[in-house]
Amino acid sequence: SICLSLAWNDVVNADEEDGDRIVASYSNGAVALHDVGEVNGSIHVNESIRWKAHSMFGCPSEVWTCSFLRGSRSVVLSGADDCTLKLWDIRETQRPVNKIGEEEFEAGVTAISPHPSLDHIFAA
Repeated sequence: SICLSLAWNDVVNADEEDGDRIVASYSNGAVALHDVGEVNGSIHVNESIRWKAHSMFGCPSEVWTCSFLRGSRSVVLSGADDCTLKLWDIRETQRPVNKIGEEEFEAGVTAISPHPSLDHIFAA
């Protein structure tokens, strides 16, 4: 599979418990969370969790975009060719916390942008 997008958790301080993280979306319908750390002066990126996020007609759907939700330490957004935007709690990825689509979007969701200063506000 091909990585289609990635986003840093730039609103969480690296010295806090969660540290630096990257969320990435893939052409095979998956979204993954990666932990970023430094060991002996080298940067290491390790995948900590991956889940099947989007499908269309029973087949994986390309996940074009993903982002952390500003103001939340545990919510990730993803958008895909299946015309849906999904909110995921990274502590439980069996099903999305919320799904927007089917009536709101007439085409795939290709971009997500958190508001630069207001928590819990984003555009898709």
